[in-house]
Amino acid sequence: MENLFLLHKASGKMYPLSMDKENIIERGAGNLEKPGWICLPDPTVSRLHAKIYIKENQLFLENLSTRNGTFWNDKKIDSPVPLTHGDKITIGKSDLFFYENFIAGETQELYIAPPQNKEKTFRLSGMYIHFAYAGIVLFMAVLWTALYRPAISVTPLEKENTVVTKEKPLPNPQAEGKETVVQKNTQEPPVINISENKVPMVNPVSPNIAEKKNDTPVSAPKEAPNVPVQAEGYVYSSKPIPVLMPWEAKIEKILVEKGTWVEEGQSLISLDTQRLKEEIGLYRLELEVNQKECMIGKEQKENAEKNLKEIHSLYTKGLESRQRYEKIQEDLATMKNRLLSLEQKQKLSQAYLDKAQEKLQQTKIKSPARGIVLEKICKEGDLLQPNTLLFQIAQTQDMVAKVEIPSYQASNLYNTQRVLLSLSDKKYKGLVQNIVDNKTSALVEISFLNADTNVIPGNKVSAKFLLKK
Repeated sequence: MENLFLLHKASGKMYPLSMDKENIIERGAGNLEKPGWICLPDPTVSRLHAKIYIKENQLFLENLSTRNGTFWNDKKIDSPVPLTHGDKITIGKSDLFFYENFIAGETQELYIAPPQNKEKTFRLSGMYIHFAYAGIVLFMAVLWTALYRPAISVTPLEKENTVVTKEKPLPNPQAEGKETVVQKNTQEPPVINISENKVPMVNPVSPNIAEKKNDTPVSAPKEAPNVPVQAEGYVYSSKPIPVLMPWEAKIEKILVEKGTWVEEGQSLISLDTQRLKEEIGLYRLELEVNQKECMIGKEQKENAEKNLKEIHSLYTKGLESRQRYEKIQEDLATMKNRLLSLEQKQKLSQAYLDKAQEKLQQTKIKSPARGIVLEKICKEGDLLQPNTLLFQIAQTQDMVAKVEIPSYQASNLYNTQRVLLSLSDKKYKGLVQNIVDNKTSALVEISFLNADTNVIPGNKVSAKFLLKK
């Protein structure tokens, strides 16, 4: 048997099994794993939940948790069971599968490659087509200019101040219904002397070409108006407040649901106190036993001190041996040490009892602030460990909107820019807090200035803000 692994169904994580020692399955973070220890980040997993070991060349699974139990192929086990390739192991809310002959190595995370972006290839091919089309148009323009360029040369100033009109046929009122005769200009164009610095004031090319000066001042082009940028996104909470389990207890009843608005100090969960009352009874019984032992220890100490005085008087008179005198001194020192240990044990029992009675006065978990319940990560009947996450509370002042815009518009936005937010046919004011620009898009985070109870995380929101000038 070699290369034995457990595969976590939800995360795809693989846990190698040691063949030299027992493999303990417990609750904990993945970054605290050590060889032979399998840590599952699941609040329903016990501290020492189950173990996997090899006996007589066979792998066995044994349950160590008497509260939540261990399931093998959907059957709860009370005694060790043999494991074979493909068996399903359920620990709390985590499903693990046992496999043999996997590739040896350290614990790995499964990775799924993202799909290739075919749209980018299509855009590049379209860009090449546009470049080819522009090159053909440019070539045709150069060819047309070379073939149909006028035979005369005109000075630049004359070219700007003259307007060439097409020749119109002369009307013949005496002949109706006949073809119109076009009068052609037979006058040869004069040759312009380039050596002279004089610019002709009359266009000599054709009598139908009139000189026209552009005396009208050219107005500057108007600036394009600011185009509003609009985007849609969702409402989030920037600082959700966690509600944790204060001690190990069983949930009796959940008093609120997800999406409920709660006030500060409002009860969220009631805890089952039956188990706590049993612990208090055990602590009281232990305290009584320690108190009786302390009383007996004090009486023995007093008797030993009296006996030591008598032996000391006899020893000084020479009626008692030195060996017996030293033996009684040692017995008295041992009794004092034992009595000191009993007194410390009694104080510890009293502290446990006081702490359990204090828990009994707080059988309900209350909301730390006013807000809306984001997540409910527990259910009735769960036996949870201390610091287990139960709820997340979102306050109104922590609500933000996150919208996504094209990347080319990100340069036109800036922090503290005012934004108009629309949510459920109601308008709100906002300010841009942060802009994260990626290659193709930018994520904009906007804070609400006048949020109310209608602003709930998960709701769709539309944002409208002007481009920067």
